[in-house]
Amino acid sequence: DGAAIINSDDKNIKGHMPSINTQILRYGIEQRDGLNCYTEDNILRVFIDQRYRMELSFEDFRLRGKHNLSNLMAAVLCVAYVGVKRNVIEKVISQFSGLPHRLQYVKTLNGIAFYNDSKATNLDSFLSAVRSFNEKLIVIMGGIFKGGDLDSLVEEVRDRIRAAILIGSSKELFIEALKGKIPFIVADDMRDAVSKAYSVSQPGDVVLLSPACSSFDMFEDYRDRGNSFIKAVEELWEKRSE
Repeated sequence: DGAAIINSDDKNIKGHMPSINTQILRYGIEQRDGLNCYTEDNILRVFIDQRYRMELSFEDFRLRGKHNLSNLMAAVLCVAYVGVKRNVIEKVISQFSGLPHRLQYVKTLNGIAFYNDSKATNLDSFLSAVRSFNEKLIVIMGGIFKGGDLDSLVEEVRDRIRAAILIGSSKELFIEALKGKIPFIVADDMRDAVSKAYSVSQPGDVVLLSPACSSFDMFEDYRDRGNSFIKAVEELWEKRSE
Protein backbone atom coordinates (compact mmCIF):
# COMPACT_ATOMS: atom_id res chain seq x y z
CA ASP A 1 0.00 0.00 0.00
CA GLY A 2 0.97 3.65 -0.31
CA ALA A 3 2.47 5.64 -3.14
CA ALA A 4 5.61 7.57 -4.02
CA ILE A 5 5.05 11.12 -5.30
CA ILE A 6 7.79 11.88 -7.84
CA ASN A 7 8.75 15.15 -9.54
CA SER A 8 9.46 14.16 -13.14
CA ASP A 9 11.26 17.46 -13.74
CA ASP A 10 13.95 16.42 -11.23
CA LYS A 11 16.62 14.63 -13.24
CA ASN A 12 18.44 13.51 -10.10
CA ILE A 13 15.56 11.37 -8.90
CA LYS A 14 14.89 9.53 -12.15
CA GLY A 15 17.75 7.13 -11.59
CA HIS A 16 16.23 5.98 -8.30
CA MET A 17 12.77 5.22 -9.67
CA PRO A 18 13.45 1.55 -10.62
CA SER A 19 14.18 0.80 -6.94
CA ILE A 20 10.81 2.12 -5.73
CA ASN A 21 8.59 -0.87 -4.96
CA THR A 22 5.24 0.86 -4.68
CA GLN A 23 2.81 2.81 -6.84
CA ILE A 24 4.49 5.83 -8.42
CA LEU A 25 2.53 9.04 -9.00
CA ARG A 26 4.39 11.53 -11.14
CA TYR A 27 3.93 15.24 -11.69
CA GLY A 28 5.80 17.90 -13.62
CA ILE A 29 5.78 21.29 -15.28
CA GLU A 30 8.13 20.64 -18.19
CA GLN A 31 6.12 17.79 -19.75
CA ARG A 32 2.73 16.04 -19.68
CA ASP A 33 3.16 12.55 -21.12
CA GLY A 34 2.61 9.78 -18.61
CA LEU A 35 2.07 12.13 -15.67
CA ASN A 36 -0.53 11.86 -12.93
CA CYS A 37 -0.64 15.63 -12.47
CA TYR A 38 0.19 18.38 -14.94
CA THR A 39 -0.95 21.90 -15.83
CA GLU A 40 -2.93 23.16 -18.78
CA ASP A 41 -3.71 26.88 -18.78
CA ASN A 42 -4.96 27.53 -15.21
CA ILE A 43 -6.10 23.95 -14.70
CA LEU A 44 -4.43 21.13 -12.80
CA ARG A 45 -5.29 17.80 -14.37
CA VAL A 46 -5.09 14.95 -11.86
CA PHE A 47 -5.26 11.24 -12.64
CA ILE A 48 -4.76 8.63 -9.93
CA ASP A 49 -6.36 5.62 -11.62
CA GLN A 50 -9.38 4.82 -13.75
CA ARG A 51 -11.67 5.67 -10.84
CA TYR A 52 -10.15 8.99 -9.86
CA ARG A 53 -9.79 11.80 -12.35
CA MET A 54 -10.08 15.46 -11.47
CA GLU A 55 -9.62 18.93 -12.93
CA LEU A 56 -8.76 21.71 -10.49
CA SER A 57 -8.61 25.44 -11.03
CA PHE A 58 -5.53 27.13 -9.58
CA GLU A 59 -6.30 30.56 -11.03
CA ASP A 60 -6.56 31.96 -7.48
CA PHE A 61 -3.33 30.33 -6.26
CA ARG A 62 -1.42 33.22 -4.69
CA LEU A 63 2.08 31.77 -4.52
CA ARG A 64 4.39 32.77 -7.34
CA GLY A 65 7.15 30.86 -9.09
CA LYS A 66 7.54 27.45 -10.71
CA HIS A 67 8.89 25.99 -7.48
CA ASN A 68 5.65 26.84 -5.67
CA LEU A 69 3.54 25.44 -8.50
CA SER A 70 5.59 22.25 -8.35
CA ASN A 71 5.04 22.03 -4.60
CA LEU A 72 1.31 22.53 -5.14
CA MET A 73 1.16 19.64 -7.60
CA ALA A 74 2.90 17.33 -5.14
CA ALA A 75 0.50 18.32 -2.36
CA VAL A 76 -2.54 17.86 -4.61
CA LEU A 77 -1.42 14.37 -5.58
CA CYS A 78 -0.95 13.46 -1.91
CA VAL A 79 -4.44 14.52 -0.84
CA ALA A 80 -6.08 13.26 -4.03
CA TYR A 81 -4.53 9.84 -3.41
CA VAL A 82 -6.25 9.60 -0.02
CA GLY A 83 -9.57 10.78 -1.46
CA VAL A 84 -9.93 14.42 -0.44
CA LYS A 85 -12.77 15.99 -2.42
CA ARG A 86 -12.28 18.50 -5.20
CA ASN A 87 -14.15 21.39 -3.54
CA VAL A 88 -12.00 21.08 -0.41
CA ILE A 89 -8.77 21.10 -2.42
CA GLU A 90 -9.82 24.13 -4.48
CA LYS A 91 -10.81 26.04 -1.34
CA VAL A 92 -7.39 25.47 0.21
CA ILE A 93 -5.64 26.42 -3.05
CA SER A 94 -7.48 29.75 -3.17
CA GLN A 95 -6.87 30.58 0.51
CA PHE A 96 -3.30 29.41 1.11
CA SER A 97 -0.89 32.36 1.21
CA GLY A 98 2.32 30.43 1.85
CA LEU A 99 4.89 30.77 4.58
CA PRO A 100 5.47 34.22 6.08
CA HIS A 101 8.19 36.33 4.46
CA ARG A 102 8.65 33.99 1.48
CA LEU A 103 6.92 35.55 -1.52
CA GLN A 104 4.00 36.12 0.83
CA TYR A 105 1.01 37.88 -0.71
CA VAL A 106 -0.06 40.79 1.50
CA LYS A 107 -2.74 42.86 -0.22
CA THR A 108 -3.84 44.47 -3.48
CA LEU A 109 -4.53 48.20 -3.49
CA ASN A 110 -5.97 49.89 -6.60
CA GLY A 111 -4.67 47.14 -8.85
CA ILE A 112 -1.20 47.06 -7.27
CA ALA A 113 -0.26 43.84 -5.46
CA PHE A 114 2.15 43.80 -2.51
CA TYR A 115 4.39 40.80 -1.78
CA ASN A 116 6.65 40.22 1.21
CA ASP A 117 9.83 38.28 0.42
CA SER A 118 11.89 39.51 3.36
CA LYS A 119 13.61 36.10 3.62
CA ALA A 120 15.47 36.95 0.38
CA THR A 121 18.76 37.94 2.01
CA ASN A 122 21.12 37.35 -0.93
CA LEU A 123 21.31 37.91 -4.67
CA ASP A 124 20.27 34.37 -5.64
CA SER A 125 17.05 34.50 -3.64
CA PHE A 126 16.33 37.98 -4.98
CA LEU A 127 16.74 36.73 -8.54
CA SER A 128 14.42 33.78 -7.89
CA ALA A 129 11.79 36.15 -6.55
CA VAL A 130 12.01 38.50 -9.53
CA ARG A 131 11.75 35.57 -11.95
CA SER A 132 8.51 34.50 -10.26
CA PHE A 133 6.59 37.47 -11.68
CA ASN A 134 5.54 38.45 -15.18
CA GLU A 135 4.27 41.84 -14.03
CA LYS A 136 6.42 44.95 -13.85
CA LEU A 137 8.02 45.21 -10.42
CA ILE A 138 8.80 47.95 -7.97
CA VAL A 139 11.34 46.29 -5.69
CA ILE A 140 12.26 47.39 -2.18
CA MET A 141 15.83 46.29 -1.58
CA GLY A 142 18.85 46.99 0.59
CA GLY A 143 20.33 46.24 3.99
CA ILE A 144 23.67 44.65 4.81
CA PHE A 145 25.06 43.37 1.51
CA LYS A 146 26.46 39.82 1.64
CA GLY A 147 28.43 40.05 -1.58
CA GLY A 148 27.99 38.91 -5.16
CA ASP A 149 28.02 40.23 -8.71
CA LEU A 150 25.59 43.14 -8.60
CA ASP A 151 26.37 44.30 -12.13
CA SER A 152 25.43 40.94 -13.67
CA LEU A 153 22.28 40.80 -11.58
CA VAL A 154 21.17 44.24 -12.71
CA GLU A 155 21.65 43.31 -16.37
CA GLU A 156 19.49 40.22 -15.91
CA VAL A 157 16.57 41.94 -14.15
CA ARG A 158 16.58 45.46 -15.58
CA ASP A 159 13.74 44.81 -18.05
CA ARG A 160 11.51 43.39 -15.31
CA ILE A 161 11.84 46.25 -12.82
CA ARG A 162 10.07 49.59 -13.16
CA ALA A 163 11.89 51.10 -10.18
CA ALA A 164 13.94 50.15 -7.13
CA ILE A 165 13.34 51.66 -3.70
CA LEU A 166 16.58 51.54 -1.70
CA ILE A 167 16.88 51.20 2.06
CA GLY A 168 19.60 50.33 4.54
CA SER A 169 23.37 50.61 4.79
CA SER A 170 24.08 49.35 1.26
CA LYS A 171 22.21 52.17 -0.50
CA GLU A 172 25.34 53.70 -2.04
CA LEU A 173 26.47 50.33 -3.39
CA PHE A 174 23.12 49.75 -5.07
CA ILE A 175 23.01 53.30 -6.42
CA GLU A 176 26.29 52.71 -8.27
CA ALA A 177 25.04 49.42 -9.73
CA LEU A 178 21.62 50.76 -10.77
CA LYS A 179 22.67 54.16 -12.11
CA GLY A 180 21.60 54.59 -15.73
CA LYS A 181 20.01 51.12 -15.84
CA ILE A 182 17.11 50.95 -13.38
CA PRO A 183 15.36 54.02 -11.91
CA PHE A 184 15.79 54.19 -8.15
CA ILE A 185 14.57 56.18 -5.15
CA VAL A 186 16.18 56.29 -1.71
CA ALA A 187 13.84 55.81 1.27
CA ASP A 188 14.40 56.63 4.94
CA ASP A 189 12.56 53.67 6.46
CA MET A 190 10.07 50.95 5.55
CA ARG A 191 7.01 53.18 5.77
CA ASP A 192 8.68 55.67 3.45
CA ALA A 193 9.75 52.86 1.11
CA VAL A 194 6.22 51.46 0.79
CA SER A 195 4.78 54.93 0.22
CA LYS A 196 7.33 55.75 -2.49
CA ALA A 197 6.91 52.34 -4.13
CA TYR A 198 3.16 52.88 -4.35
CA SER A 199 3.61 56.40 -5.73
CA VAL A 200 5.64 55.20 -8.75
CA SER A 201 3.62 52.04 -9.44
CA GLN A 202 0.88 51.57 -12.01
CA PRO A 203 -2.21 49.34 -11.91
CA GLY A 204 -1.11 45.80 -12.69
CA ASP A 205 2.33 46.28 -11.11
CA VAL A 206 3.70 44.37 -8.14
CA VAL A 207 5.46 46.00 -5.19
CA LEU A 208 7.95 43.40 -3.98
CA LEU A 209 9.98 43.53 -0.79
CA SER A 210 12.95 41.34 -1.73
CA PRO A 211 15.93 43.01 -0.08
CA ALA A 212 18.83 40.86 -1.37
CA CYS A 213 20.53 41.75 1.91
CA SER A 214 20.42 40.86 5.58
CA SER A 215 18.34 43.02 7.87
CA PHE A 216 20.39 43.76 10.98
CA ASP A 217 21.23 47.37 10.12
CA MET A 218 17.59 48.46 10.50
CA PHE A 219 15.67 45.52 11.99
CA GLU A 220 15.98 42.71 14.53
CA ASP A 221 15.85 40.08 11.78
CA TYR A 222 14.15 39.29 8.46
CA ARG A 223 10.87 38.58 10.28
CA ASP A 224 10.88 42.03 11.87
CA ARG A 225 11.63 43.55 8.46
CA GLY A 226 8.80 41.62 6.81
CA ASN A 227 6.35 42.53 9.55
CA SER A 228 7.34 46.19 9.18
CA PHE A 229 6.55 45.93 5.47
CA ILE A 230 3.15 44.36 6.16
CA LYS A 231 2.35 47.04 8.73
CA ALA A 232 3.32 49.80 6.29
CA VAL A 233 1.11 48.26 3.58
CA GLU A 234 -1.81 48.04 6.02
CA GLU A 235 -1.31 51.69 7.00
CA LEU A 236 -1.23 52.70 3.34
CA TRP A 237 -4.44 50.70 2.77
CA GLU A 238 -6.19 52.46 5.66
CA LYS A 239 -5.01 55.87 4.50
CA ARG A 240 -6.17 55.31 0.91
CA SER A 241 -9.50 53.88 2.08
CA GLU A 242 -10.44 56.98 4.09
